[in-house]
Formats: sequence, C-alpha cells, structure tokens
Amino acid sequence: MNKMRSLLLILGLSGFLGACTTVAPPYAASVANVDVTAKLAGPIAVGKFEFEKGREAELNSVGARAGVFVSPINNSFADYFGDAVTKDLKAAGKFDASSPRVLTGVLVKNYLTAAGTQVNESDLQVRFRLAQGRNTLYDKLIQAQNQWESSFMGAIAIPRALDNYVATIQKLINNLFSDPDFIRASAVK
Repeated sequence: MNKMRSLLLILGLSGFLGACTTVAPPYAASVANVDVTAKLAGPIAVGKFEFEKGREAELNSVGARAGVFVSPINNSFADYFGDAVTKDLKAAGKFDASSPRVLTGVLVKNYLTAAGTQVNESDLQVRFRLAQGRNTLYDKLIQAQNQWESSFMGAIAIPRALDNYVATIQKLINNLFSDPDFIRASAVK
C-alpha cells in the first residue's frame, strides 16, 4: 500500500511540475501595429536584440505564479522581441533584410506578474537603436505598461497573463513605430 501511495505521489508531482513551464505563443502581428508601421518611409532590416549586459538571466525569466514562460525563439525573450518587430515590419511591407537602416534593441525591463487576485500587470522597456552604417539615426528607451483584471484561479489568471504579456509587446512596438522621432529617423536617406 505504501508503494502505491509513493507511486501516486510521484506521478502527481511530476504532472504538477511538468505543467509549470509553458512556451509563450508565437508572436502575431497586430492590426494596429501594421497600420502604424505601414506609414514609415522606407524599409528597415532587423539586427540583433539582446539583454542588458549582466542581467541576461533576470530579463529572460518571465513567470506567473508557479508557472514559468519560455520563449519559442531560441529560448530567448530578447530574440522573441526581435522576432516580434520583424513580424510587424513584414506584415506592413516595411521589412527588407538588405536595408541599410538596421533596427536593434536591448531589453532593459521584462516584468510580468500574475500574483494578484484582482489586477495584474506587465512592464516592458527596450532601448531601440536605428542605425545606417556607423550613423545612429535613433536611440531611445521605449516603454509599455499594461494592467488587466485577474482571477484567484490560476487556470484563468495564468493564460490571461500570457495573453496580456503578448499584448504589452504589441503596445511596446506600437509606441516605437508611432514615435515621431522614429518616424523621422526612418525617413533619413
């Protein structure tokens, strides 16, 4: 009987622990971002997105309650952000891998919480840089914050947190592509 209890306990724990890691969904371009991005003057290439130096592990850790989210792009949220920007540019017809204007980013803040039972939030910051050769056309820290209604039940709160995390990334990219300084920089010949 004790062996049966031990086996059931092990199976129960392994199922619980296995459910703790969730792969974030692939980023999908948003209609709002495509509308804003389509207004940019010229095509843009996307270069390397990376974490702020010395904070790689912290910035690549995204979790909600007992769950941990991992990026579907090289297990790197920096790469996830780069992929998101690329997808929005492609959807708007403004991506060109051979463009002399190259957009890069440094992930500075990557915060998500689903600990609250009523309201949860995310806060993202990326330092975006648009360069043409050795000339920096744009270099600015862009931020996006989001709050949403939560639930006491993890089965509701955790998926809601993941959906809103992606929505915050969309908001961040929209803030970049609608920034008047970025719009001017993207038009430089």
